[in-house]
Amino acid sequence: MPEKKEIYFHVGLGKTGTTFLQQRVFPHFKNVYYLQSGHYRHFRKSIEKCQANKIFISREFDRQLQREAKRFSQHYPHAKTIIVLRRHASWIASEYKRYLKSGKNNTFDSFLDLQNDNGNWKKEDVFFYPKIKYLEKKFDHKPLVLFFKDLKKDSWGYIDKFANYMNATYSKQNINTKPKHKSYNTKQLKIIKKFNQKFMPQGPDYSDNYYIMKIQRWMRMIPRYIVLYSAPLIPNKFVDDQPLIAPEKLQKIEKNYREDWRKCVEYARQNNPL
Repeated sequence: MPEKKEIYFHVGLGKTGTTFLQQRVFPHFKNVYYLQSGHYRHFRKSIEKCQANKIFISREFDRQLQREAKRFSQHYPHAKTIIVLRRHASWIASEYKRYLKSGKNNTFDSFLDLQNDNGNWKKEDVFFYPKIKYLEKKFDHKPLVLFFKDLKKDSWGYIDKFANYMNATYSKQNINTKPKHKSYNTKQLKIIKKFNQKFMPQGPDYSDNYYIMKIQRWMRMIPRYIVLYSAPLIPNKFVDDQPLIAPEKLQKIEKNYREDWRKCVEYARQNNPL
């Protein structure tokens, strides 16, 4: 019987520097075969065809994490998982900005409704610790828990945590650690939100349907980016000076998930093999 392949599975979360890592860092790792994220949809076929004995696959999840972890673990329960976390308020704010850029126009309160839980995202979607425990339940190994703030603070040290976990090596001269792109500013996001309200009718949420989501994304892409990149040319007097997300709302989110964050930090402290 052939020996099991050694598999490492980076599951996200989204908006934690995943694209930077996938494009700038992981392809330069040696002593481990990196499967590009585009191979994920047919991961079993890609893994079985791969001749390497040690394989690393990275994919960005948020609300789909538990569903995809279950699917992957049915075939590779021995895989070692890696999850990256970001402070709740910062993370959900970034997710909301991505939501606006995708062509949606709901207010932040309609995106995440802490009071009545009627938002596009549910309160349980924002808890991290249950995601960690789910990975622990579905896979034979406890997950490696990393934090987005460490990428900002010490990018090389952060990259080392991935590499050391897989016993991989890399050459610094091959990696560009400069940010891949800067976030859109508040003015751009406010203008795209108004554009979405007027010209992008909101239909059902097909985020769980890969093919419909792809079609929607392509249909919205061209006009959306035209608006985003032309927004700086619009006089400031046409844009209100209120914050896109009120600071007190972010403070409320941070308070609501404070205990969840504490559990995650403690879990990483006790269980990370680094």
